[in-house]
Amino acid sequence: MAAGRTSIAALGVLMVVEVIHLFLAIGYYEDRITVVTHGLPDVWPAAFAYALSDHVVDELGHVSGLAVEANTVSGLIWLTSMTVAVTAVAMWLRRVPVRPRWDKATLGWLTGAVVLKVVSAVYNTVAAPPGPSVGGVLATRPVAYSLWMVSTVVLVVAAWRLMRTIQRTTR
Repeated sequence: MAAGRTSIAALGVLMVVEVIHLFLAIGYYEDRITVVTHGLPDVWPAAFAYALSDHVVDELGHVSGLAVEANTVSGLIWLTSMTVAVTAVAMWLRRVPVRPRWDKATLGWLTGAVVLKVVSAVYNTVAAPPGPSVGGVLATRPVAYSLWMVSTVVLVVAAWRLMRTIQRTTR
């Protein structure tokens, strides 16, 4: 079934984009910290990946006449991949001849992914400069990195379990 294969492909792309987005978000956070403290980043691979992607996006921006940051581009790619994955799964659900048997674990992971992504979005809004918690407890690496990593792991596991459900149903 084409809708099932499309859903599986879209979920696979979403999982890869989610991990890259996490890496670049941490790199962006490290970049913001090192600009203020003039120190060295604590998470070198993420900081290097962000600096490299920021340079590439900056160069492409000069060529195209657009001034955007790598973090903005990463967010738009993530949003697009999430929209495509949700749309593909919704279309699969409409077209599948047999209703899928949802196990409680998959539904739990999906619910957790949605809740954690909403909490992450609220956190990003509240803790972003010049937010009300800047300089407070919320705007710290342990809070941000833990929240982002947990939400990424939960989303990847939920997508993987959903892919397995789709495979079982379309056989």
